[in-house]
Amino acid sequence: MASPADKVLREEGDREHHICYGPKKCVHQFTGHTKGVHYTQIFPKMGHLLLSGELDGKCKVWARFGQM
Repeated sequence: MASPADKVLREEGDREHHICYGPKKCVHQFTGHTKGVHYTQIFPKMGHLLLSGELDGKCKVWARFGQM
C-alpha cells in the first residue's frame, strides 16, 4: 500500500525525481548584515551572485568566485 506522500509525488509528476536534503555542513558564511536576513536569492543566469534582504530593509548583492 502506498503512503500519502508517495501519492502526492506521483500526482505532481516531476517532483518524484528531485529529492532535497538539508545541508550537512557550512561551506561558506557571508558576513555583513547587522540584523536577521529575511530573504536570499541566487541570480539564475549568474550563479556567482547572491541577493540578500535584511530585516531593516537593506539589501546586499554578494559576489563569489572560485571554490568555496
